[in-house]
Amino acid sequence: MTLTDKKIQNLQDVVKDYTSFNEGEIFQIPGKAEYYQVVNSVDETTQALAVVPVDNIKGDNPDYSQTAIVVAGT
Repeated sequence: MTLTDKKIQNLQDVVKDYTSFNEGEIFQIPGKAEYYQVVNSVDETTQALAVVPVDNIKGDNPDYSQTAIVVAGT
């Protein structure tokens, strides 16, 4: 799965909702067929996620070549 600009924007919209997730947890972008596995998260002054796309909610086939780090904006 290629991370397009639109998919990164979708992640930026929800980053604050998932910064409490731990490494390995899977989430879906609401209303979209986009699934991501958390590689790392920071929920402090800076809220950020490092994620990789996966095929489904089970976390099949994580694509580490498409790792993205997404930071919550103001």
